[in-house]
Amino acid sequence: MLKPFTLLFGLVFSLIQKMFSTALGIVLFVVFSFLSIGITLYIRYGLSFGFF
Repeated sequence: MLKPFTLLFGLVFSLIQKMFSTALGIVLFVVFSFLSIGITLYIRYGLSFGFF
C-alpha cells in the first residue's frame, strides 16, 4: 500500500531535482555569458576611452 506512494514521491523528487539543476545550469550559463560580454566590452571600450 505504501510502495506506489514512495515510488510517486521519488519520481516527483527526481523531477524537481532535474528541473532545479537545469534552472541552475541556465542561470549559470546566462551569468557566465553576461560576464564574458561585459568583460569584452569593458576591455574594448575601456581601453579605447582610457587613451584620451
